[in-house]
Amino acid sequence: MLMLPCYSRRDERFASLPGSWTASPHKSFASYWNLSCPMEWSKYSCEHQGAHAHAEHSQKLTFVPSGCSLPDVGSQSYALPRGRRIVFNGDSLIRQIFIAFACLMSPHVKRYVPKWQQCGCSAPCQPTNMQSWPCHGTLNCIECGPHSGFETASVILESGCSLYFGDVGKPLSTDVYIVETGVHGDRPRDMAKARLRGVVTNLLRANSTVVWLITPQDAFKSSSGNGFYNATFLSHGASQTMSCVKSTPAIRSAGEWQALHNETDIFSKLAGVVELDGLSDQGDAKIGGGVGTHGDCQHYCMPGVPDILARAVSAMLRAVL
Repeated sequence: MLMLPCYSRRDERFASLPGSWTASPHKSFASYWNLSCPMEWSKYSCEHQGAHAHAEHSQKLTFVPSGCSLPDVGSQSYALPRGRRIVFNGDSLIRQIFIAFACLMSPHVKRYVPKWQQCGCSAPCQPTNMQSWPCHGTLNCIECGPHSGFETASVILESGCSLYFGDVGKPLSTDVYIVETGVHGDRPRDMAKARLRGVVTNLLRANSTVVWLITPQDAFKSSSGNGFYNATFLSHGASQTMSCVKSTPAIRSAGEWQALHNETDIFSKLAGVVELDGLSDQGDAKIGGGVGTHGDCQHYCMPGVPDILARAVSAMLRAVL
């Protein structure tokens, strides 16, 4: 029986998407791999880092939604509408989803315009002013130039639709805004409420379509069960110990949902909310899965989980546009 794409019904767009995460025993086909996509970051490519087991695990991990299907972002039938200006705004977690979206859309991309970290600095140039992207001990990380890192980027599709990450102009010029609270700070409900009242309200007044994205905060299992994993990072030759927060859906995601439901005047005007059920204890799909050698506890290897989230965002956009 042919299933409808997820979010086809309006009520489905305002709840977490139910489903299950599974790992296929067979290596699935990735549309990009080991920096083959112009938008990939070296620190997010576990294959490039040499963390082959984590790269394989991340690629095999997939999400099977209940009662609906997630489309292939790069398929012709799901190419985004002509002329749309779609902005992704949030922290580095949503930036990973933007990168995944851009890489999966590669068959329809006319031009990638990432503002990569510059190499060197302008005169007068002092060693302390040299620019480099922080790698936090990640192996084979490129600190400047292509595949290093960016704060803003844009992707122009053949249809004339364009995707942006970061500060790209006034809200009035934005057709679709995909926004999230992120993981920084320890008061998710207040953070989400402030973001709703600030950015989202202004965009809704500008008649932009706004999609709220709840990004996963899963990190690693803790041997003590306290929800933290102490990891030692090597940064510029110096060792420092940090803690990685384990999956916190009851605290952070629940806090975001409380803010969304309490701000009913705004929530009712959103186009939808993207969150996938059941993403927990998937630390082996993270870059920091080999802590001590690779030091990133929040970001997933790519390709992998960010691509699944990009497919969910694509399904939402197809439903609301």
